[in-house]
Amino acid sequence: MKTWANSAMTAVLLVAAAAPAITNRATAEDLRDALPPDVFLAVYGKHNSERDYQREHYAEVWNAVEETRIIEKTFQLIQARMAENDVGKMLAFRDTVKEALEPVQWKKLLELEEIIYGQKLDGPVGHSIVIARFPDDGAASLKQGLGNLFAMADEAGKDNINLVEETHANATLLTLQLPPQVPMSPVIGVRGDLFIFSTRTDFAKQALTLLDDPSAESKFDDPRVKKALSQLPEAEDALVFFDGKTLAQQLDGVIAFIRGVGAGNDEALRIATLIDSLLDELLIVDHEVTVEYTEGYQNRSATYGEAVSGHKNMVVGGMIANQKLFSDWSKWVPAEASSFSLNTGATVTPLYDWITTKIPEIFPESEQAFAKWDQIQDQFDVHLREDILQSFSGESVSIAMPGPPTPLGPSSKSVSFTRCSQPDRVKELIHRAFDALQEIPQVQAQGITLEESEQLEGFEVIRANLLMMMGGLTPVFGFQDGWMAMGSHVDAVQTVLDTRAGEHDSFAGTDQFAKFGLEVSGDVNAISYSNIGQSIRQAGQAMQQFGSMLPMIMAMAGQGGQGGPDLGPLQDVLQLLPPIGRIVSKFDFIESRLSVTQPGQNENSYVRHTVILIKPPAAAEAEAESAN
Repeated sequence: MKTWANSAMTAVLLVAAAAPAITNRATAEDLRDALPPDVFLAVYGKHNSERDYQREHYAEVWNAVEETRIIEKTFQLIQARMAENDVGKMLAFRDTVKEALEPVQWKKLLELEEIIYGQKLDGPVGHSIVIARFPDDGAASLKQGLGNLFAMADEAGKDNINLVEETHANATLLTLQLPPQVPMSPVIGVRGDLFIFSTRTDFAKQALTLLDDPSAESKFDDPRVKKALSQLPEAEDALVFFDGKTLAQQLDGVIAFIRGVGAGNDEALRIATLIDSLLDELLIVDHEVTVEYTEGYQNRSATYGEAVSGHKNMVVGGMIANQKLFSDWSKWVPAEASSFSLNTGATVTPLYDWITTKIPEIFPESEQAFAKWDQIQDQFDVHLREDILQSFSGESVSIAMPGPPTPLGPSSKSVSFTRCSQPDRVKELIHRAFDALQEIPQVQAQGITLEESEQLEGFEVIRANLLMMMGGLTPVFGFQDGWMAMGSHVDAVQTVLDTRAGEHDSFAGTDQFAKFGLEVSGDVNAISYSNIGQSIRQAGQAMQQFGSMLPMIMAMAGQGGQGGPDLGPLQDVLQLLPPIGRIVSKFDFIESRLSVTQPGQNENSYVRHTVILIKPPAAAEAEAESAN
């Protein structure tokens, strides 16, 4: 469930950060007071001058957008494929929207000072609230511009849509009332320097009422938030509270809605029962609190979360409760790793057992299908549960290292390990699969074979004609110390094995790891690192190369052809790749990321620390180079 919190926090932090500490309640109007206790996701962000230097990087991105004229080129591409009459309508609509948004002071919006976001479920429908503080009359200008769009919708909808303007808690609200069958009515509003948006009018009014009554209970007054904050660094940029318990309660409303709509329909009611049973087994996160803060040229976050009581008796709890933690993560990762991920993962066997038990219980007619499934497994002597799911418990390691150069740019070598309890049986199944492949003529033509590795004892190398043309790719797999290992190159696997044996330098001893300033000691649930800047540069370079080459190749391939498909639209789209690649490359100021999750001090708890290194501004880089 952490994705709810992470995605919301990311959206806020693109524009927000914090000056004073978030944990100190302000005596003046505090936006956190506006979020009601029934939201399952609460986000608060505030401008932080420590991150102002990043505006220089984002300005370079926007300069690339303007210099490449990508927006104009995309618009021209769409226009070129439209009928003349439709072009006129599109241009007219564009001009109308542009005129409607003319009052918006976009520069003021980029100077966002403070923002809250809340989300909750009402039956099957999700509702959101946003309240943002802008300098001067930025909020009023945004309300005016969006109000013009609301007026356009009102005019187009005729009698089906109505505009209603009212005042509540000193805020001017404008609601776009949609037809009754639409379960929401978007509302925008302004109160001084505050801009309000919600998908429902009563949600906006509820938030404004709470904002004026600091003594009333708000979402951030939850004791679980205070407990978590006592164990986390001080929040400077953002605070995110994901309430899994509230979400679980509101999801009951979705089930009730399905049952209400499906009243009298036995099939619909049984589906509702199945979904209800599944949710009872899946929703194990009680809550998760994340704080964002800044240290130098680092964007940092820290998370504290707890699982619900009794989660080990639930299906998902059984999938993760008995995983073996990594006590020696540094012994897995070579110094030259460009990215890696170690994760305790989950065993799928409890979920498989639940499916094969619960579905026949609710749908007795499915027993025949499950019996047929068992017969098929017996026929081929491959049993999903016993041979596959029980062989792999879920713990995994994935490592990427720089590979040899290729005509298309840099390449990489990859190695992965997954914990395996039945190596002999898995090896037997792999050999049977290769024997079956040899019966296919097309596979035979590729000369695919399995050979014992000369360098790695107990490992086998996959040989094929096609692989020889792919930069000397030598896929290899084998079993060692309770793990199944797979790699793109024999030497890459050897490097990892040497690191585990203490015969090769570890990433933990590199300057790159030291840059994060993150101490990782004790058992680890998960740890990952990625060189984001390098990946962005490679992606941008590849887009520019492919965008330059492919249209010419396609044009040459299509010369003299008759009756073939029209490749013109595809060629036009591919021509956009070089400018897009140039824009993408500008995001390489996000240099690298390290994240680690470990058991918390309290029962059923966990903590996660994440550090993102940001490229210093040009002035700071020049000063550092001069000092060196």
